[in-house]
Amino acid sequence: MPSGLRCQTVIHNPFRSVKLPTGRLLAVLTALVLIASACSGGVDDRDVLATVSGTDITTAQVREGVQVRRDSGQFGAPGREITVGSDEVAGVLTNLVILQALTPAVEAMGITPPAVTGAGTSDEGVAIGAMFDEIRRNLMPLDDQAALDRMVDEELASRDPRDRPVCASHILVATEEEAQAVEDRLAAGDDFASVATELSTGPSGPGGGDLGCSPPSRYVPEFADALVALADGEVSAPVQSQFGWHVIQRRPLDDSGRQSVVDDLTAAALTDWFNQTVDQADIEIDPRAGTWVNEGGQIGVLPPTDPNPAGSDSGSGGDSGSDTGSGGDNGSAPDQSGQ
Repeated sequence: MPSGLRCQTVIHNPFRSVKLPTGRLLAVLTALVLIASACSGGVDDRDVLATVSGTDITTAQVREGVQVRRDSGQFGAPGREITVGSDEVAGVLTNLVILQALTPAVEAMGITPPAVTGAGTSDEGVAIGAMFDEIRRNLMPLDDQAALDRMVDEELASRDPRDRPVCASHILVATEEEAQAVEDRLAAGDDFASVATELSTGPSGPGGGDLGCSPPSRYVPEFADALVALADGEVSAPVQSQFGWHVIQRRPLDDSGRQSVVDDLTAAALTDWFNQTVDQADIEIDPRAGTWVNEGGQIGVLPPTDPNPAGSDSGSGGDSGSDTGSGGDNGSAPDQSGQ
């Protein structure tokens, strides 16, 4: 195989630099590398395609990432002869640039960054994920339960009541008369979960009406208003929504609800660290490979728009061508709108 790269097709998948959910940075990084081609002549292996705060990334490194991806068999038939397009260069190069931009800060935490090619294979994904796990533990006191409890309490106190996770169960029936009959049975001492299993028509019914722990703002307004008004352990009078009639039970916030707050705080800390670290890096990209973009919610190498950029061989071929209203008990449309 000739040594070098030839850029052609413009396809790229930049990722958002803000509000990355917990555990999703790994998926974001690997999703950047949507490549499936081999490499052919046009740019010398010694050419520098990017410089990150004084550290060079060469054509040879990018070519290795493309080759590793293809040979892994995880992204199409291995060994298939496909001309490299600029989308491939941008994908691998983006991964290498971002990881290099993070490296000084990661090493300052005492963490050794993984040796990866930017190919985005499952093995490399596992290694990157392990690195981010260590970063989280440096950013948050995840092994100090007392400290976490203080942080959760402070976070809950700072949130609007509608944005605090609340544990809830409900019984959904079709008519007000049925809801009043449910209310009478509960007042007489019947177990809430047993009545829900027997009578509730929503998808949470078989589970005793348990909706888990979610902020009231995720539910339809009528349901949310009633839930916010309840104290822990209380049961509402019948509440009507577009899904029918509900009898709602508010439960004390359990460990899973508190963990959801820890997850939110960890995700925010990791996202802020990630964005600030990449923002502070001095990044230069060879125009033949593309342009560095870090604005408007996008970050990565944008491929050149010229299908035959300087340094490539002309005519190089290649491929050119619900219970409560947000759904289900876990937050999708039926169960989070009050159904």
